[in-house]
Amino acid sequence: MGWGLNNIPDVIICDIMMPDLDGYNILSELNRHPSMATVGFIFLTAKANRDSITEGMELGADVYLTKPFRPKQLLEEIASCLAKQTSLQQALKVHE
Repeated sequence: MGWGLNNIPDVIICDIMMPDLDGYNILSELNRHPSMATVGFIFLTAKANRDSITEGMELGADVYLTKPFRPKQLLEEIASCLAKQTSLQQALKVHE
């Protein structure tokens, strides 16, 4: 993945079950890139069993929402990810 500094998203919302690459693999690949460390990651998926949730959280997802979901809930989780991202970025600046 070639992420330029201007192309890094604030939050990624990703399903787990997709045709060519599953969400777990996407998150694993993103974890390999230090430039993505402060990006919020939300799984939004129909996989609601305990093992799936555990795997997603162990890989580093910030949030694991299952379908069906309330739009307000998703917006709240996005806001939470953005607040966390701001805090992390400020902490990183202090240590520079």
